[in-house]
Formats: sequence, C-alpha cells, structure tokens
Amino acid sequence: MQEDKSPGLTILLKNKLKKYAKNNKHGGRRQHLFFLGVLIFITAVGRLDIRTEAKVPAFITAEIGEFNRENSMSVALMGSLSLLPSPDKSVFSDNGGLGEIFNSADLNILSLDVPLLTAEANADSSKRLLEELAQKDIRLLQISGNGIYQQGLTGVASTLSSLQEHNFHALGAGLNLEEAFSPYHMEKSARKISFLALNGFLPSGCKAGKNRLGTAYFDEEVLSRLISGLTRDGSLVFAVVSFQEGTSFVPAPSERELARRLVDMGAKYVVGTGTGIVRETEQYKDGVIFYGLGDLTPRKCYSFFKEALLLKFFFYADADPEVIAFPLVLKKGGWAVSNGYSRTEKLAAYKIFLRLNGDKAWENAGDYFILKPVETKL
Repeated sequence: MQEDKSPGLTILLKNKLKKYAKNNKHGGRRQHLFFLGVLIFITAVGRLDIRTEAKVPAFITAEIGEFNRENSMSVALMGSLSLLPSPDKSVFSDNGGLGEIFNSADLNILSLDVPLLTAEANADSSKRLLEELAQKDIRLLQISGNGIYQQGLTGVASTLSSLQEHNFHALGAGLNLEEAFSPYHMEKSARKISFLALNGFLPSGCKAGKNRLGTAYFDEEVLSRLISGLTRDGSLVFAVVSFQEGTSFVPAPSERELARRLVDMGAKYVVGTGTGIVRETEQYKDGVIFYGLGDLTPRKCYSFFKEALLLKFFFYADADPEVIAFPLVLKKGGWAVSNGYSRTEKLAAYKIFLRLNGDKAWENAGDYFILKPVETKL
C-alpha cells in the first residue's frame, strides 16, 4: 500500500483537539480528561483512516496467468466513451488493475461514441485521449454509435482521419459502404477471429453508401452474406452493436430481436455498446449476447452510471473459448477494477452481477465472473 500524504480524518481531528486543549488550559478537569480520552481513542484507531491507493488486486495477475495458456489468444473489450475527458483527466486509473489486463491481451477494444476534432476547442482533449489509449495499447475503436455524429459528417471524417494518422483502426464507419462494413481480422495458433461493428438503430441519413461516408447498419442481406462468408473461412465472428441509450438492464424487444438475428446468421458473440448501463447476458442457441457493458463517461448522478464491465475472452487452438468479466467502478483517478476492499465496491460488483442475469449465465467468483459454458441449443 502506498500512503497518501494528504491529511486524513484522524489527523484533522487530532489537530483540532490539540488546538482546543491549547486554547482551553484553564478548563475543568473532567472536560480535559474527556478530550484526552477521545484523543487516545482516535490515535489507537487512526491507522484505519490512513488514505491509501490500493495496489493492483492480486487476483487479476493470478487469473490472467491461469487463463493465458500456451498459444492462447486473448481479447479485452469495454463499453462506450461518449464524452471527451478534459486534458488533465484520465479515463483509466493508473493503479486500478486495468493496465495488467490490457498488457496481457493480444487485442484491446473500446467503443468511441464522440468525434475527435483537431481544429476545435476539444483538440487538446482529443490528443490527450489518443495518447492514453495508445499507452494502454487500445488500438481497435468501434465508432458506429450515434454520438460520433455530434459534429455531423465533418466530425466523422475528422475522427477517421485522426485514428488513421495515429495508427488506430476504426470499426463500423468509413468513407463508403465497403469500409464501414469491413471486418477486423486476427489470427494466432490456427485460430481466426473476425470483428465487425454496426449501429442497430441508425438514422437513414447516417448510413454509409456505395460512395458515401457513413456508418454500418443492420442490413439483413449484407450482414448475412458477410458473416456466412467469414464462418465458411473458419473465423469466429464478433458482432459489436451500438444500441440505444437506456437505464434498464433488460434490453428492448427490438434490440433482443436484432441480436438474436445476428447469432442466427452465424455470429458467436454479440456485444452491445452505447450510453446505457450494464445489461443482462443471454445464451442464445450456440451464441452469447452481452446486451450492454456500460458507459465509461464520468457522470455524477446515479450510481449505475459509475459502474461498467470489462470482458476478457480467451481463445485456444484445441479447446472452447473462456470468458471472464471484471466489474469496473469509477474512482477519482478514473475507471478501475473493483478490488472488493470496500463495502461500496463489493456492492457495486454484486449489483453488476445481478444485472448480467446472475446465475443463469455467469459463475460468481467473487472479484470477477466466469461465463458458464454455452449449451448447444436447437
């Protein structure tokens, strides 16, 4: 534990009592004895009030080591960031355990739901964000959310240009239809994985066209042909979908229908992103649907906007994939893995577990969750 030198509550109270004793030397004996007793009590328990910054939870390193077998391939995937942080703020806490998760992954994915502008007031924030993402090795960014249009098509074009200039890969939007629907591929130990992104409920004016800048959207014919081609080529398919904002952990019927249709087409995993809260997980046929991972934008209102989820996928050449989920909490220094040291963080992790559909899809390992094996359903 690294001690924070800023005064804690105990030190402040002790200083107050000492000042009181100094200024009241002629007070009654009982009064002096009372305050002396209070001072002794505070000193005895003062060690409990030392402000500390928790080290990386040991279970993160241990579990990553257990799942990272020889020749395995791992992917870390998070929710959406819908507001640029100020230049002096970080999205992720330096001591929150996320660095270890990112460093051990072959690929890290984040949903970016805000445009990056280089000639506006948020240019410094855009630059600072890209620097932090590069430092954390988060190189694949889903940009199919509606928030990317906050500055119109100009903002989308600027975002695509900035990402390309700084060696990031954009997923779910492009200068034309082909670019917008273009998957991202990775391969290791004879295991192929393909990622594609789209917007589940995109306004018609934002759809990519043959020669038109825009976003990938739900097109039955295009997606069916694309996903079936990838599966025939031996790829395991991820479909990352921008859903609508919501404060319910249960997805809307239209979202459930769309996600299930993607599984019917051949997608193994469907991951919902957007500015909503953490939502339930559903095992549907041979696939798994994660309806929402939470919004990574700092908010000061309800507690469920300060909770999110990070998924870590492990793929093996000769075994079924495994998935673990880390509950995230928003702290002063940024997002961090819930370490279970405080009642508040334990409660946050438990609430996230319940929203994920709890025991139906996940095994609660305490500090993290393990996805139950998918049962083949006809």
